[in-house]
Amino acid sequence: MYKTIIINSKPEAIAHLKYAISESNLGFTVVSSYLYNKRASDAVARTRPNLVITDLPPSKEKNLDIVKNIHSRFPDIKILLYTDRTDFELAKSAVSQGVSGIVCPGDDSELTAALTGIKGLLDRQATQKKRDRLFDQLIVSARKQFLTDIFMGNITGRENIQKKAKELSLGNHSCIYCPFWIAIPNYNEYMTNRWNYDKERFLVAVGNFLRPENKSFEIQNIMFTNGEIFYVALAETSDATNFINTLRLHLTNTEHNLKTMIGLTVNWHIGRHFMSFHDFIDHITTPILSNSNMNVEAIDSTKENHALLLDMYKNVVISAILDKTPRLKEHLNYIVRLLSQSAENVLSDALSEFCEISMQNMAPHLKENAEFKRMMRSLSEANGATAQNICTNVLFMVCREAGKSNLTASSSTVKRAVEYIQNNFARDLSLEDVAKYLNLNPSYFSRFFKLHTGFNFRDYLIELRVKKAKELLITGKYKIYEISIMTGYKNSKYFAAQFKAVTGLTPSEFANGEAAKSTGA
Repeated sequence: MYKTIIINSKPEAIAHLKYAISESNLGFTVVSSYLYNKRASDAVARTRPNLVITDLPPSKEKNLDIVKNIHSRFPDIKILLYTDRTDFELAKSAVSQGVSGIVCPGDDSELTAALTGIKGLLDRQATQKKRDRLFDQLIVSARKQFLTDIFMGNITGRENIQKKAKELSLGNHSCIYCPFWIAIPNYNEYMTNRWNYDKERFLVAVGNFLRPENKSFEIQNIMFTNGEIFYVALAETSDATNFINTLRLHLTNTEHNLKTMIGLTVNWHIGRHFMSFHDFIDHITTPILSNSNMNVEAIDSTKENHALLLDMYKNVVISAILDKTPRLKEHLNYIVRLLSQSAENVLSDALSEFCEISMQNMAPHLKENAEFKRMMRSLSEANGATAQNICTNVLFMVCREAGKSNLTASSSTVKRAVEYIQNNFARDLSLEDVAKYLNLNPSYFSRFFKLHTGFNFRDYLIELRVKKAKELLITGKYKIYEISIMTGYKNSKYFAAQFKAVTGLTPSEFANGEAAKSTGA
Protein backbone atom coordinates (compact mmCIF):
# COMPACT_ATOMS: atom_id res chain seq x y z
CA MET A 1 0.00 0.00 0.00
CA TYR A 2 1.23 3.47 -0.87
CA LYS A 3 0.87 6.04 1.93
CA THR A 4 -1.00 9.18 0.89
CA ILE A 5 -1.45 12.57 2.57
CA ILE A 6 -4.14 15.03 1.47
CA ILE A 7 -3.68 18.78 1.92
CA ASN A 8 -6.63 20.98 0.97
CA SER A 9 -8.34 24.13 2.20
CA LYS A 10 -11.84 22.61 1.74
CA PRO A 11 -13.04 19.85 4.10
CA GLU A 12 -15.56 18.61 1.53
CA ALA A 13 -12.78 18.17 -1.05
CA ILE A 14 -10.77 16.13 1.47
CA ALA A 15 -13.77 13.90 2.16
CA HIS A 16 -14.39 13.35 -1.56
CA LEU A 17 -10.75 12.51 -2.24
CA LYS A 18 -10.69 9.94 0.56
CA TYR A 19 -13.77 8.26 -0.89
CA ALA A 20 -12.49 8.32 -4.49
CA ILE A 21 -9.08 6.92 -3.49
CA SER A 22 -10.71 4.12 -1.51
CA GLU A 23 -12.99 3.22 -4.43
CA SER A 24 -10.15 3.22 -6.96
CA ASN A 25 -8.57 0.07 -5.41
CA LEU A 26 -5.18 1.12 -6.76
CA GLY A 27 -3.27 0.44 -3.55
CA PHE A 28 -3.27 3.96 -2.08
CA THR A 29 -4.24 4.47 1.55
CA VAL A 30 -4.83 7.91 3.08
CA VAL A 31 -2.83 8.06 6.32
CA SER A 32 -3.75 11.67 7.19
CA SER A 33 -5.32 14.84 5.82
CA TYR A 34 -4.75 18.51 6.65
CA LEU A 35 -6.02 21.95 5.97
CA TYR A 36 -3.34 24.43 4.93
CA ASN A 37 -1.11 25.07 7.97
CA LYS A 38 2.33 24.26 9.33
CA ARG A 39 1.15 20.87 10.56
CA ALA A 40 0.76 19.75 6.95
CA SER A 41 4.44 20.33 6.15
CA ASP A 42 5.52 18.74 9.44
CA ALA A 43 3.37 15.67 8.67
CA VAL A 44 5.04 15.19 5.30
CA ALA A 45 8.49 15.36 6.90
CA ARG A 46 7.45 12.99 9.71
CA THR A 47 5.40 10.46 7.71
CA ARG A 48 7.35 10.45 4.40
CA PRO A 49 4.32 9.40 2.33
CA ASN A 50 4.58 8.04 -1.19
CA LEU A 51 2.03 10.54 -2.52
CA VAL A 52 0.84 14.01 -1.54
CA ILE A 53 -2.41 15.31 -3.07
CA THR A 54 -2.60 19.05 -2.57
CA ASP A 55 -4.61 22.07 -3.61
CA LEU A 56 -3.02 25.49 -4.07
CA PRO A 57 -3.08 27.71 -0.97
CA PRO A 58 -5.78 30.40 -0.70
CA SER A 59 -3.10 33.09 -1.02
CA LYS A 60 -2.09 33.42 -4.70
CA GLU A 61 1.24 34.92 -3.69
CA LYS A 62 2.30 31.56 -2.23
CA ASN A 63 0.97 29.44 -5.13
CA LEU A 64 3.43 26.53 -5.43
CA ASP A 65 5.37 27.11 -2.21
CA ILE A 66 4.32 23.81 -0.59
CA VAL A 67 5.02 21.92 -3.81
CA LYS A 68 8.51 23.43 -4.04
CA ASN A 69 9.16 22.63 -0.39
CA ILE A 70 8.15 18.97 -0.69
CA HIS A 71 10.00 18.39 -3.95
CA SER A 72 13.23 20.04 -2.78
CA ARG A 73 13.31 18.12 0.52
CA PHE A 74 11.86 14.78 -0.56
CA PRO A 75 12.27 14.31 -4.34
CA ASP A 76 11.01 10.69 -4.20
CA ILE A 77 7.55 11.77 -2.99
CA LYS A 78 5.04 12.05 -5.83
CA ILE A 79 2.81 15.14 -5.90
CA LEU A 80 -0.66 15.38 -7.44
CA LEU A 81 -2.11 18.88 -7.79
CA TYR A 82 -5.88 18.89 -7.19
CA THR A 83 -7.05 22.34 -8.26
CA ASP A 84 -9.57 24.16 -10.46
CA ARG A 85 -6.89 26.63 -11.57
CA THR A 86 -6.17 25.81 -15.22
CA ASP A 87 -3.89 28.55 -16.55
CA PHE A 88 -0.99 27.31 -18.68
CA GLU A 89 1.79 29.13 -16.81
CA LEU A 90 0.73 27.51 -13.54
CA ALA A 91 0.73 24.05 -15.14
CA LYS A 92 4.19 24.60 -16.67
CA SER A 93 5.59 25.84 -13.38
CA ALA A 94 4.00 22.94 -11.46
CA VAL A 95 5.57 20.33 -13.74
CA SER A 96 8.99 21.99 -13.39
CA GLN A 97 8.61 21.73 -9.61
CA GLY A 98 8.09 17.97 -9.68
CA VAL A 99 4.29 17.67 -9.89
CA SER A 100 3.32 14.31 -11.41
CA GLY A 101 -0.17 15.38 -12.47
CA ILE A 102 -2.85 18.08 -12.30
CA VAL A 103 -6.49 17.13 -11.79
CA CYS A 104 -9.59 19.33 -11.74
CA PRO A 105 -12.14 18.59 -8.97
CA GLY A 106 -15.36 16.93 -10.11
CA ASP A 107 -13.90 14.53 -12.68
CA ASP A 108 -13.21 11.24 -10.88
CA SER A 109 -12.19 9.46 -14.09
CA GLU A 110 -9.41 12.01 -14.50
CA LEU A 111 -8.38 11.46 -10.87
CA THR A 112 -8.31 7.68 -11.36
CA ALA A 113 -6.21 8.03 -14.51
CA ALA A 114 -3.72 10.27 -12.67
CA LEU A 115 -3.52 7.85 -9.74
CA THR A 116 -2.96 4.95 -12.13
CA GLY A 117 -0.05 6.79 -13.75
CA ILE A 118 1.46 7.65 -10.36
CA LYS A 119 1.07 4.05 -9.20
CA GLY A 120 3.07 2.97 -12.24
CA LEU A 121 5.82 5.42 -11.31
CA LEU A 122 5.85 4.21 -7.70
CA ASP A 123 5.87 0.57 -8.75
CA ARG A 124 8.88 1.16 -10.97
CA GLN A 125 10.56 3.19 -8.23
CA ALA A 126 10.01 0.37 -5.70
CA THR A 127 11.32 -2.21 -8.16
CA GLN A 128 14.40 -0.11 -8.84
CA LYS A 129 15.07 0.29 -5.10
CA LYS A 130 14.90 -3.48 -4.68
CA ARG A 131 17.30 -3.90 -7.58
CA ASP A 132 19.63 -1.26 -6.12
CA ARG A 133 19.62 -3.00 -2.73
CA LEU A 134 20.33 -6.36 -4.35
CA PHE A 135 23.05 -4.78 -6.49
CA ASP A 136 24.67 -3.21 -3.42
CA GLN A 137 24.58 -6.57 -1.62
CA LEU A 138 26.18 -8.28 -4.60
CA ILE A 139 28.86 -5.58 -4.83
CA VAL A 140 29.69 -5.89 -1.11
CA SER A 141 29.86 -9.67 -1.47
CA ALA A 142 32.06 -9.35 -4.55
CA ARG A 143 34.37 -6.94 -2.73
CA LYS A 144 34.77 -9.36 0.15
CA GLN A 145 35.65 -12.20 -2.19
CA PHE A 146 37.98 -9.93 -4.13
CA LEU A 147 39.94 -9.05 -1.00
CA THR A 148 40.21 -12.72 -0.07
CA ASP A 149 41.41 -13.58 -3.58
CA ILE A 150 44.09 -10.88 -3.42
CA PHE A 151 45.59 -12.13 -0.17
CA MET A 152 45.31 -15.79 -1.09
CA GLY A 153 47.12 -15.12 -4.37
CA ASN A 154 44.17 -16.11 -6.57
CA ILE A 155 44.32 -12.77 -8.42
CA THR A 156 47.66 -11.42 -9.58
CA GLY A 157 48.90 -8.53 -11.65
CA ARG A 158 48.66 -4.95 -10.47
CA GLU A 159 46.74 -3.73 -13.55
CA ASN A 160 44.20 -6.55 -13.32
CA ILE A 161 43.62 -5.87 -9.64
CA GLN A 162 43.16 -2.13 -10.06
CA LYS A 163 40.83 -2.62 -13.03
CA LYS A 164 38.68 -5.01 -10.99
CA ALA A 165 38.78 -2.63 -8.00
CA LYS A 166 37.48 0.20 -10.18
CA GLU A 167 34.59 -1.97 -11.34
CA LEU A 168 33.73 -2.91 -7.77
CA SER A 169 33.84 0.73 -6.64
CA LEU A 170 30.47 1.32 -8.36
CA GLY A 171 27.80 2.35 -5.88
CA ASN A 172 30.40 2.92 -3.16
CA HIS A 173 28.85 5.42 -0.73
CA SER A 174 30.05 6.48 2.70
CA CYS A 175 31.62 3.10 3.39
CA ILE A 176 34.56 2.63 5.75
CA TYR A 177 37.03 -0.25 5.43
CA CYS A 178 39.19 -1.02 8.43
CA PRO A 179 41.68 -3.93 8.54
CA PHE A 180 42.56 -5.57 11.85
CA TRP A 181 44.50 -8.58 13.14
CA ILE A 182 43.68 -11.20 15.73
CA ALA A 183 46.86 -12.92 16.87
CA ILE A 184 46.79 -16.14 18.91
CA PRO A 185 50.07 -16.38 20.87
CA ASN A 186 49.45 -19.95 22.09
CA TYR A 187 47.90 -21.20 18.84
CA ASN A 188 49.89 -24.44 18.43
CA GLU A 189 49.48 -25.38 22.08
CA TYR A 190 45.78 -24.58 22.01
CA MET A 191 45.13 -26.58 18.83
CA THR A 192 47.08 -29.56 20.21
CA ASN A 193 45.73 -29.67 23.76
CA ARG A 194 42.38 -27.85 23.82
CA TRP A 195 40.75 -27.80 20.40
CA ASN A 196 39.36 -31.18 19.33
CA TYR A 197 38.31 -30.24 15.81
CA ASP A 198 39.93 -29.17 12.57
CA LYS A 199 41.27 -25.70 11.67
CA GLU A 200 38.20 -24.78 9.60
CA ARG A 201 35.86 -25.30 12.55
CA PHE A 202 38.23 -23.30 14.72
CA LEU A 203 38.01 -20.33 12.33
CA VAL A 204 34.23 -20.58 12.29
CA ALA A 205 34.16 -20.61 16.10
CA VAL A 206 36.33 -17.49 16.37
CA GLY A 207 34.23 -15.83 13.65
CA ASN A 208 31.05 -16.48 15.61
CA PHE A 209 32.45 -14.57 18.57
CA LEU A 210 33.37 -11.70 16.26
CA ARG A 211 29.91 -11.35 14.77
CA PRO A 212 28.47 -7.90 15.73
CA GLU A 213 25.10 -7.98 17.48
CA ASN A 214 23.84 -4.59 16.34
CA LYS A 215 24.64 -5.05 12.61
CA SER A 216 26.31 -1.64 12.59
CA PHE A 217 29.17 -3.15 10.63
CA GLU A 218 30.26 -6.41 9.00
CA ILE A 219 33.45 -8.36 9.51
CA GLN A 220 35.05 -10.35 6.70
CA ASN A 221 37.77 -12.97 7.23
CA ILE A 222 40.46 -12.34 4.61
CA MET A 223 43.40 -14.58 5.51
CA PHE A 224 44.57 -17.04 8.15
CA THR A 225 48.19 -17.98 8.61
CA ASN A 226 50.14 -19.48 11.51
CA GLY A 227 47.92 -18.44 14.35
CA GLU A 228 47.00 -15.02 13.03
CA ILE A 229 43.79 -14.02 11.30
CA PHE A 230 43.43 -10.95 9.12
CA TYR A 231 39.99 -9.35 8.88
CA VAL A 232 38.42 -6.30 7.33
CA ALA A 233 35.53 -4.55 9.07
CA LEU A 234 33.09 -2.74 6.77
CA ALA A 235 30.46 -0.18 7.70
CA GLU A 236 28.18 2.02 5.59
CA THR A 237 28.83 5.27 7.39
CA SER A 238 30.93 8.42 7.10
CA ASP A 239 31.36 8.71 10.89
CA ALA A 240 34.83 7.22 11.19
CA THR A 241 35.36 8.12 14.85
CA ASN A 242 32.19 6.41 16.05
CA PHE A 243 32.86 3.38 13.84
CA ILE A 244 36.42 2.88 15.14
CA ASN A 245 35.30 3.29 18.76
CA THR A 246 32.50 0.76 18.23
CA LEU A 247 34.89 -1.69 16.59
CA ARG A 248 37.41 -1.33 19.45
CA LEU A 249 34.71 -2.01 22.03
CA HIS A 250 33.52 -5.03 20.06
CA LEU A 251 37.04 -6.48 19.81
CA THR A 252 37.63 -5.93 23.52
CA ASN A 253 34.44 -7.84 24.32
CA THR A 254 35.41 -10.58 21.85
CA GLU A 255 38.82 -10.96 23.49
CA HIS A 256 37.17 -11.35 26.90
CA ASN A 257 34.53 -13.81 25.65
CA LEU A 258 37.05 -16.02 23.84
CA LYS A 259 39.12 -16.25 27.03
CA THR A 260 36.14 -16.90 29.30
CA MET A 261 34.13 -19.30 27.16
CA ILE A 262 36.67 -21.40 25.25
CA GLY A 263 39.92 -20.60 27.05
CA LEU A 264 41.53 -18.95 24.01
CA THR A 265 43.98 -16.10 24.50
CA VAL A 266 44.04 -13.57 21.64
CA ASN A 267 45.58 -10.18 20.94
CA TRP A 268 44.13 -7.76 18.42
CA HIS A 269 45.12 -4.50 16.83
CA ILE A 270 43.45 -2.21 14.33
CA GLY A 271 45.08 -0.71 11.26
CA ARG A 272 44.35 2.57 9.53
CA HIS A 273 40.88 2.96 8.09
CA PHE A 274 39.93 3.82 4.50
CA MET A 275 36.94 5.90 3.41
CA SER A 276 36.41 4.07 0.12
CA PHE A 277 37.00 0.65 -1.36
CA HIS A 278 39.06 2.13 -4.18
CA ASP A 279 41.31 3.91 -1.69
CA PHE A 280 41.84 0.68 0.25
CA ILE A 281 42.78 -1.29 -2.87
CA ASP A 282 44.94 1.55 -4.15
CA HIS A 283 46.88 1.43 -0.88
CA ILE A 284 47.45 -2.33 -0.78
CA THR A 285 48.33 -2.79 -4.44
CA THR A 286 51.28 -0.42 -4.06
CA PRO A 287 53.22 -2.89 -1.94
CA ILE A 288 51.50 -6.23 -2.44
CA LEU A 289 51.28 -7.57 -5.94
CA SER A 290 54.55 -6.58 -7.36
CA ASN A 291 55.45 -9.83 -5.56
CA SER A 292 54.17 -12.03 -8.41
CA ASN A 293 57.78 -12.69 -9.46
CA MET A 294 59.00 -13.25 -5.93
CA ASN A 295 61.64 -15.98 -5.88
CA VAL A 296 61.37 -17.34 -2.36
CA GLU A 297 62.37 -20.76 -3.66
CA ALA A 298 65.91 -19.45 -3.53
CA ILE A 299 65.72 -19.66 0.26
CA ASP A 300 64.42 -23.20 0.52
CA SER A 301 63.51 -25.64 -2.21
CA THR A 302 60.97 -27.63 -0.21
CA LYS A 303 57.36 -27.06 -1.11
CA GLU A 304 56.29 -26.81 2.53
CA ASN A 305 58.76 -24.04 3.39
CA HIS A 306 58.08 -22.25 0.11
CA ALA A 307 54.41 -21.95 1.06
CA LEU A 308 55.34 -20.85 4.58
CA LEU A 309 57.63 -18.11 3.31
CA LEU A 310 54.95 -16.84 0.96
CA ASP A 311 52.59 -16.68 3.93
CA MET A 312 55.21 -14.79 5.91
CA TYR A 313 55.66 -12.33 3.07
CA LYS A 314 51.90 -11.70 3.02
CA ASN A 315 52.09 -11.08 6.75
CA VAL A 316 54.72 -8.41 6.21
CA VAL A 317 52.71 -6.80 3.45
CA ILE A 318 49.64 -6.65 5.64
CA SER A 319 51.80 -5.19 8.40
CA ALA A 320 52.51 -2.32 6.03
CA ILE A 321 48.76 -1.83 5.65
CA LEU A 322 48.52 -1.66 9.43
CA ASP A 323 51.15 1.07 9.41
CA LYS A 324 49.27 3.29 11.84
CA THR A 325 49.20 0.84 14.74
CA PRO A 326 51.67 1.39 17.60
CA ARG A 327 52.07 -2.39 17.78
CA LEU A 328 53.54 -2.77 14.31
CA LYS A 329 56.99 -3.74 15.59
CA GLU A 330 55.48 -6.28 17.98
CA HIS A 331 53.57 -7.81 15.08
CA LEU A 332 56.67 -7.95 12.90
CA ASN A 333 58.62 -9.57 15.71
CA TYR A 334 56.02 -12.33 15.84
CA ILE A 335 56.44 -12.91 12.08
CA VAL A 336 60.22 -13.05 12.42
CA ARG A 337 59.98 -15.66 15.21
CA LEU A 338 57.80 -17.87 13.02
CA LEU A 339 60.16 -17.41 10.11
CA SER A 340 63.14 -18.29 12.31
CA GLN A 341 61.53 -21.56 13.39
CA SER A 342 61.44 -22.69 9.76
CA ALA A 343 65.09 -21.89 9.08
CA GLU A 344 67.05 -22.67 12.25
CA ASN A 345 70.06 -24.04 10.42
CA VAL A 346 70.55 -21.08 8.08
CA LEU A 347 68.96 -18.36 10.17
CA SER A 348 70.92 -15.26 9.11
CA ASP A 349 70.87 -16.27 5.44
CA ALA A 350 67.11 -16.90 5.50
CA LEU A 351 66.33 -13.66 7.33
CA SER A 352 68.63 -11.65 5.07
CA GLU A 353 67.09 -13.10 1.95
CA PHE A 354 63.59 -12.50 3.28
CA CYS A 355 64.35 -8.85 4.10
CA GLU A 356 65.89 -8.39 0.65
CA ILE A 357 62.78 -9.80 -1.05
CA SER A 358 60.48 -7.64 1.08
CA MET A 359 62.50 -4.53 0.24
CA GLN A 360 62.55 -5.25 -3.50
CA ASN A 361 58.80 -5.72 -3.68
CA MET A 362 57.58 -3.18 -1.15
CA ALA A 363 60.12 -0.34 -1.01
CA PRO A 364 62.75 -0.78 -3.76
CA HIS A 365 64.06 2.78 -3.27
CA LEU A 366 65.67 1.54 -0.01
CA LYS A 367 68.22 -0.40 -2.04
CA GLU A 368 70.56 2.62 -2.07
CA ASN A 369 69.71 3.74 1.47
CA ALA A 370 72.86 3.82 3.64
CA GLU A 371 71.03 2.87 6.85
CA PHE A 372 69.31 -0.06 5.15
CA LYS A 373 72.67 -1.32 3.78
CA ARG A 374 74.28 -1.03 7.22
CA MET A 375 71.46 -2.98 8.89
CA MET A 376 71.60 -5.69 6.22
CA ARG A 377 75.37 -6.11 6.75
CA SER A 378 74.78 -6.47 10.49
CA LEU A 379 72.05 -9.02 9.86
CA SER A 380 74.29 -11.19 7.69
CA GLU A 381 76.83 -11.39 10.53
CA ALA A 382 74.37 -11.96 13.39
CA ASN A 383 72.83 -15.08 14.93
CA GLY A 384 70.00 -16.06 17.28
CA ALA A 385 67.99 -13.37 19.03
CA THR A 386 70.27 -10.62 17.68
CA ALA A 387 69.51 -11.64 14.09
CA GLN A 388 65.80 -11.69 14.87
CA ASN A 389 65.91 -8.18 16.37
CA ILE A 390 67.81 -6.77 13.40
CA CYS A 391 65.43 -8.47 10.97
CA THR A 392 62.46 -7.00 12.82
CA ASN A 393 63.98 -3.50 12.56
CA VAL A 394 64.70 -3.94 8.85
CA LEU A 395 61.14 -5.06 8.15
CA PHE A 396 59.85 -2.17 10.24
CA MET A 397 61.78 0.23 7.99
CA VAL A 398 60.43 -1.53 4.88
CA CYS A 399 56.83 -1.32 6.12
CA ARG A 400 57.16 2.36 6.93
CA GLU A 401 58.63 3.09 3.51
CA ALA A 402 55.93 0.99 1.81
CA GLY A 403 53.35 3.16 3.52
CA LYS A 404 55.14 6.25 2.21
CA SER A 405 55.13 4.86 -1.30
CA ASN A 406 51.40 5.32 -1.27
CA LEU A 407 52.11 9.05 -1.58
CA THR A 408 52.83 8.36 -5.25
CA ALA A 409 49.29 7.05 -5.66
CA SER A 410 48.01 10.07 -3.74
CA SER A 411 49.91 12.43 -6.03
CA SER A 412 48.43 10.66 -9.04
CA THR A 413 44.93 11.04 -7.61
CA VAL A 414 45.46 14.77 -6.96
CA LYS A 415 46.76 15.20 -10.50
CA ARG A 416 43.69 13.45 -11.93
CA ALA A 417 41.39 15.59 -9.78
CA VAL A 418 43.05 18.85 -10.83
CA GLU A 419 43.01 17.84 -14.51
CA TYR A 420 39.32 16.95 -14.30
CA ILE A 421 38.45 20.27 -12.63
CA GLN A 422 40.48 22.25 -15.18
CA ASN A 423 38.75 20.45 -18.05
CA ASN A 424 35.25 20.90 -16.61
CA PHE A 425 35.32 24.17 -14.64
CA ALA A 426 33.01 25.88 -17.16
CA ARG A 427 30.08 23.59 -16.43
CA ASP A 428 28.01 23.24 -13.27
CA LEU A 429 30.72 21.28 -11.47
CA SER A 430 30.30 19.99 -7.92
CA LEU A 431 32.57 18.28 -5.42
CA GLU A 432 30.37 15.18 -5.79
CA ASP A 433 31.00 15.13 -9.56
CA VAL A 434 34.78 15.06 -9.09
CA ALA A 435 34.56 12.46 -6.29
CA LYS A 436 32.41 10.23 -8.51
CA TYR A 437 34.93 10.54 -11.35
CA LEU A 438 37.70 9.41 -8.98
CA ASN A 439 35.56 6.65 -7.39
CA LEU A 440 35.95 8.27 -3.97
CA ASN A 441 33.52 9.08 -1.20
CA PRO A 442 32.70 12.86 -1.42
CA SER A 443 33.50 13.61 2.23
CA TYR A 444 36.79 11.70 1.97
CA PHE A 445 37.68 13.47 -1.30
CA SER A 446 36.97 16.86 0.30
CA ARG A 447 39.48 16.19 3.10
CA PHE A 448 41.95 14.54 0.69
CA PHE A 449 41.88 17.50 -1.72
CA LYS A 450 42.37 20.03 1.08
CA LEU A 451 45.27 18.02 2.52
CA HIS A 452 47.16 17.79 -0.77
CA THR A 453 46.41 21.17 -2.38
CA GLY A 454 45.89 23.49 0.59
CA PHE A 455 42.53 24.58 -0.91
CA ASN A 456 39.05 23.36 -0.21
CA PHE A 457 37.26 22.37 -3.40
CA ARG A 458 35.00 25.43 -3.65
CA ASP A 459 37.84 27.93 -3.15
CA TYR A 460 40.01 26.13 -5.69
CA LEU A 461 37.20 26.17 -8.27
CA ILE A 462 36.53 29.90 -7.71
CA GLU A 463 40.23 30.75 -7.99
CA LEU A 464 40.48 28.76 -11.23
CA ARG A 465 37.37 30.39 -12.73
CA VAL A 466 38.56 33.89 -11.82
CA LYS A 467 41.98 33.14 -13.30
CA LYS A 468 40.37 32.02 -16.58
CA ALA A 469 38.06 35.04 -16.53
CA LYS A 470 41.04 37.38 -16.19
CA GLU A 471 42.68 35.73 -19.19
CA LEU A 472 39.51 36.22 -21.25
CA LEU A 473 39.07 39.82 -20.10
CA ILE A 474 42.61 40.65 -21.13
CA THR A 475 41.88 39.61 -24.72
CA GLY A 476 39.13 42.23 -24.97
CA LYS A 477 37.16 39.96 -27.31
CA TYR A 478 34.22 39.07 -25.08
CA LYS A 479 31.44 40.82 -23.20
CA ILE A 480 31.31 40.29 -19.45
CA TYR A 481 28.11 38.21 -19.59
CA GLU A 482 29.78 35.96 -22.20
CA ILE A 483 32.81 35.46 -19.96
CA SER A 484 30.48 34.73 -17.08
CA ILE A 485 28.97 31.82 -19.02
CA MET A 486 32.35 30.65 -20.34
CA THR A 487 33.71 30.35 -16.80
CA GLY A 488 30.77 28.43 -15.34
CA TYR A 489 28.52 31.22 -14.01
CA LYS A 490 24.91 31.37 -15.15
CA ASN A 491 24.33 34.65 -13.29
CA SER A 492 26.61 37.51 -14.38
CA LYS A 493 25.95 39.47 -11.16
CA TYR A 494 27.09 36.52 -9.06
CA PHE A 495 30.14 36.19 -11.32
CA ALA A 496 30.98 39.88 -10.80
CA ALA A 497 30.61 39.54 -7.02
CA GLN A 498 32.95 36.52 -6.84
CA PHE A 499 35.44 38.17 -9.21
CA LYS A 500 35.61 41.23 -6.98
CA ALA A 501 35.90 39.10 -3.84
CA VAL A 502 39.05 37.48 -5.28
CA THR A 503 40.67 40.41 -7.13
CA GLY A 504 39.29 43.48 -5.34
CA LEU A 505 38.02 44.78 -8.70
CA THR A 506 34.84 44.31 -10.69
CA PRO A 507 35.31 42.63 -14.11
CA SER A 508 34.74 46.01 -15.79
CA GLU A 509 37.36 47.75 -13.62
CA PHE A 510 39.84 44.95 -14.30
CA ALA A 511 39.19 45.06 -18.07
CA ASN A 512 39.50 48.88 -18.17
CA GLY A 513 42.75 48.73 -16.22
CA GLU A 514 44.24 46.18 -18.61
CA ALA A 515 43.06 48.21 -21.60
CA ALA A 516 44.74 51.32 -20.16
CA LYS A 517 48.00 49.39 -19.69
CA SER A 518 48.00 48.20 -23.30
CA THR A 519 47.51 51.74 -24.66
CA GLY A 520 50.01 53.26 -22.26
CA ALA A 521 47.38 55.56 -20.80
